[in-house]
Amino acid sequence: MSDILQTIFSPACLFTGYAIALPIQILYDGLLAYIIPPKSKRAYWVIVIAVAMVLILFRPLYPTEIRGMLGIFQSIVLPICLMTGSVPKRVIVCSLAMVLMAAAELTGAVIWVSSTGLEMMNDQLALAHAPLTIFMGLVGYGLVMTPAMLGMGKVVHRFFPDARKDQRSSPASGAVSPVWMRRLALFPLMQVPLIFIVLGICFSVTRGEPAFVVASAAILLLCAAIDALLFLQMRRSAESQRAELEAALLEERLAGYLRESAAVQRLLDDTARLRHDLRNHQAVVATLCERGDRGAALDYLEGAVAALRPVRVDAAGIFSDAIDGVSMGTRACAQGKEGERSWKR
Repeated sequence: MSDILQTIFSPACLFTGYAIALPIQILYDGLLAYIIPPKSKRAYWVIVIAVAMVLILFRPLYPTEIRGMLGIFQSIVLPICLMTGSVPKRVIVCSLAMVLMAAAELTGAVIWVSSTGLEMMNDQLALAHAPLTIFMGLVGYGLVMTPAMLGMGKVVHRFFPDARKDQRSSPASGAVSPVWMRRLALFPLMQVPLIFIVLGICFSVTRGEPAFVVASAAILLLCAAIDALLFLQMRRSAESQRAELEAALLEERLAGYLRESAAVQRLLDDTARLRHDLRNHQAVVATLCERGDRGAALDYLEGAVAALRPVRVDAAGIFSDAIDGVSMGTRACAQGKEGERSWKR
């Protein structure tokens, strides 16, 4: 037990863990929070810092394979669970961020090998070369990973415009993602184990030989180029879907306008037909009144009014006053000259 405590709290482990690894992890988590806002900022920071401190504390006791698995959990799985947005988007962002972290580690390894000539690095060597270790962290994570993740954040905010709004619109976090996005999320996720395998071979098997370091860097650049092409294809696909949606909306709006135009045309036809019928009825009633056959005129007008009532309300409403006026005028005409003058007016 005392040996375990001495190992955990040794100056070399404390320096590597809490002076180097913890600030790097906090920087990484902060950049992820910039790219995709967490569901709760307070819970996010409490959880990630607590997990980081616990894992760093017991890091000297883990074998290399367990360290790699815990690193994937800490840098990919945990942020995916704490962030907003669709699951494919979170997987894509966290996986690519892990790739950029691996690129930062490779940069620091190149600086270490070229400066010390040593083919390996451990906590004691890191403490013995403390200024170089700090310089490696500043260059690898400050000048390589940070600008790359900030650039990735701009790309994500451009291709996923709801990234900043997901925190306010929580229902959108459970929205169903397009099929192409769900498939694309698998590719960067597959890159993570590939890169760790390549880095493991580079520094554990080949002991940091320059040719294998260059080959590892070339693989990282190739993965970055493929990811860039995929994002470009995503943009084209999104623009194509947007154009198709706009075309469908325009077609639907045009169909609505055509239906309204046809309805207006039918209304105009009904109105013209109604006006023609009213003129004919008016002529018949006027002729009957001039002959003095007011009873026949009244009967004819009552029949005409009854026939006009079932006509379309839209058209008949326009001439309802005229129909009522003709009816009243004919009744007055049947009663005498005053009514006839009223009818003529």
